[in-house]
Amino acid sequence: MGYFSLFLDCGLDNVSSDRSDNLALGIEVYDKNDTLTINSEICWGHPSPKIEAEIFEEPVEVNEESLAEIKEKLPDLVLKLREVIRDNPNGI
Repeated sequence: MGYFSLFLDCGLDNVSSDRSDNLALGIEVYDKNDTLTINSEICWGHPSPKIEAEIFEEPVEVNEESLAEIKEKLPDLVLKLREVIRDNPNGI
């Protein structure tokens, strides 16, 4: 059982301490009961765990199709990440 992640983490400057100053685009792989599942999302850090976008609603099994879908949609997630940063320069 394990958890693996790869994140592109963006820290915003000059954000008040009661707002989230951290936005990340992540790819997460979970190893549970000998089954690998994967998801990719854009989410805010503490204190706001808001998810801005995700490829799958729930983690899906790692296979050729799920990896191909992440590969195909990753450029759109990067654009969305930039859009969210631009729209929320003071965090949320």
